[in-house]
Amino acid sequence: MNLPNLFDFATSELSQDAFICWLASWANPALKVKDGALHATATAFLDRLLEVGRVPKWAEYHTIEIHRQWKDIDVLIVLNGDTAIIIEDKTDTKDHSGQLRRYQQAVGVKFPADRIASVYLKTGDQGTYKSVDEAGYGRFLRRQFLDILEVGERDEELLDLARTVETLQRAESLMDAALLRLAHTGGEGGEPQSRALPVTP
Repeated sequence: MNLPNLFDFATSELSQDAFICWLASWANPALKVKDGALHATATAFLDRLLEVGRVPKWAEYHTIEIHRQWKDIDVLIVLNGDTAIIIEDKTDTKDHSGQLRRYQQAVGVKFPADRIASVYLKTGDQGTYKSVDEAGYGRFLRRQFLDILEVGERDEELLDLARTVETLQRAESLMDAALLRLAHTGGEGGEPQSRALPVTP
């Protein structure tokens, strides 16, 4: 029997937003004495977000402010009163309507561009990231999230999300393998085939 998993019930992006906020909050230096391992995982998470967003990391996080849905931004994290991390959090949906640039403009009123880390956090699948790249967002994808979660798997909430992300990763690997087999067999167990597309005069 599989163990109950929090994220089997909390499947929406808002649930994932809440987890991101919860994990980031553990980077508060005052919480290190409460759970050193979880604090280390949270600190590694913030370090990686800054790296992905192409903003220099801090040697130490003195203050951490976490905002949900400020100016419609999924998660906004302010570090040491000086650096902002914009997190656009997606599970199985994708960005739309120029939202990514709007978020940067909103945060840019308060922070200089070189102190804004724009991060597109995606745990589901997405065919293209063209609009994400064009908007200047760094990609924090499923594998990277899993790497961070594996640092602190002793915590039950981290274990729950790690199991969920691992399941998605395995499903993607199986799909890739199936598509590769189809490409080599033409989908019918025979030799590779090429199909001509109909030409419209």
